[in-house]
Amino acid sequence: FVKTMNPTDTHLFSFGATEEERATQALAYLEEQIQCEGPTTIAAMMFESVIGSGGVHLAPKGYMEGVRALCDKYGILLICDEVMVGFGRTGKFWGFQHYDILPDIVTSAKGL
Repeated sequence: FVKTMNPTDTHLFSFGATEEERATQALAYLEEQIQCEGPTTIAAMMFESVIGSGGVHLAPKGYMEGVRALCDKYGILLICDEVMVGFGRTGKFWGFQHYDILPDIVTSAKGL
């Protein structure tokens, strides 16, 4: 399992870093992790579209689009976990619809 930095934790970044700077830094770290693990050893990356376990946090602007691009670049499936935020709970039917991405797999559960 690859554990990467949470782009919504502002204390991990330089004081006053913009959303775009946080996204760029987090994506660079994620790509480094992919390369260290070996891209061919990673089948998929799974994300909560909107982080709900530690509060309600949207990824910084450009982050999820960058994750989608990295998945495409390295042939990795993108899975969006919609268990907590799917079915209209964020104002859109799926949480990933807040970003300009289309995941390969969407998870949902019976929290209807």
